Amino acid sequence: MIFNIILTHRCQKNCLYCQNQEGYPDVPFPLEISYALEDLKNFISKDPHPAVAFYGGEPLMGMEWMERIMDTIRAEKWVIQTNAQLLREVGTAYLQRFDVILANPPFGGKERKEIQQNFPIKTGETAFLFLQHFIKYLKAGGRAAVVIKNTFLSNTDNASIALRKELLESCNLHTCLLYTSDAA
Repeated sequence: MIFNIILTHRCQKNCLYCQNQEGYPDVPFPLEISYALEDLKNFISKDPHPAVAFYGGEPLMGMEWMERIMDTIRAEKWVIQTNAQLLREVGTAYLQRFDVILANPPFGGKERKEIQQNFPIKTGETAFLFLQHFIKYLKAGGRAAVVIKNTFLSNTDNASIALRKELLESCNLHTCLLYTSDAA
């Protein structure tokens, strides 16, 4: 069974679809975890093959709870859905335990040169840096689904070409979906 744990409704962004928006109706449950970790452990332990998925507004804003849960509960699979903006603050030991990362990282941003030096493929494009982060830290055999801008498939700059090559040669790339504005 998959246990979906909403760590928090907080989010550092104001996306149109996000529950963090002004005027969004009150949610019928607490904005933060309000139960005992031991109760959660006892509940999940009844399943012989549990998978735990972290959701939220931005679940990494509840990172302390995520780490406590991962340290306390036995799960066969770990999943996180994230906008990825706090991903670099997650310890490698936790990142490498995730079997699945679902992400919609920020794109269109420009990172400083000193940040780019931490990545093998140099680029200022924030989404491309996050993609490299996923490749580096995803659990061996793990899977990621990442929303990235459609120009990634056709860009001819060095970083786009190198990153596509990395995905094709070093990753088990399964599917690329291209949604255009007329795909609705």
